[in-house]
Amino acid sequence: TEVGTLLKDYPAEKAGLMAGDVVTAVDGKRAGDWEEMTGLIRKRVEGALVLSIERGGEPQDVTVTPSVRQTRDIFGNDVKTAMIGIGPSEKITKVRYGVIESFGMGAKKLAQLTLITYKALWSIIVGRVSMKESMTGPIGIFMITGKAAQLGFIYIFHLMGVLSASLAIFNLLPFPVLDGGHMIFLGLEKLRGKPLSVKAQETIANIGVTALILLTVFIFYNDMMKFGVFSKIGGLFKK
Repeated sequence: TEVGTLLKDYPAEKAGLMAGDVVTAVDGKRAGDWEEMTGLIRKRVEGALVLSIERGGEPQDVTVTPSVRQTRDIFGNDVKTAMIGIGPSEKITKVRYGVIESFGMGAKKLAQLTLITYKALWSIIVGRVSMKESMTGPIGIFMITGKAAQLGFIYIFHLMGVLSASLAIFNLLPFPVLDGGHMIFLGLEKLRGKPLSVKAQETIANIGVTALILLTVFIFYNDMMKFGVFSKIGGLFKK
C-alpha cells in the first residue's frame, strides 16, 4: 500500500499525501494490500475519509475528500466511484499460504469467477453489456497468453486456471449439446417419468449446435477485427 505517484490537482495531492507514504488503514479499516485499500476508498462516495499512514516510520492521519465520478461497471450498471488520485509504487510483497488455506482461497476465487461469469452473461442477454467487447475466442486467448508469457510463468499458470474454470462454467450452462443441457434433459425425464422423444431431442440438439457454430463464427470474426488480423494479413500480401 505504498504510494508511488500522485496525480496533479487531485484530492490526495491537495491533502498533503506524498510519494513513499504507506497507507495502513482507511477510516479505521485495515488495508492489507493495494486492492483492498482502493476498494475501501472507492466505496466512500460521500464526505471525507481518513487515511492512516506511515511517513518515515511515524504514524499519522490524513483527511481526504475524494472526487466522485459516475462510471459503468463491467456489467454495464451505472455506479459512483470515489477517487483520490494515487498510484502504487513498484514495491511488491510476496505472500505464501498453507495447503489447506490455499484450497479454501482457490474455492473462494472459483465461486467469485462463477458469479462474475453468469452475471456478465445475463448483462449481455439483457443488452447492458456489448457482446463484442466482453467475449473473446482462441485468437484473443492467444494474444492474452502472449502477454502473460512476457510477465512470467506464474502469470501463465494463473491464466491456465482461469481458462479451465471458465470452460467448466460455460459447459454447465443450460444449453443444448452442453453438459448443462444434458442435465436439463435428465431433470425433465425425472419430472415426466419418461425421456423426451428422440425426434424432439434431435431437433433441440440441432438448434443448439447451429447456435454454437454461429456464435463461434461471430467470435472469430470479432477477434480478427479487434486485433487487426485482417490488416496484418493484408500487409503480408503487400510485401
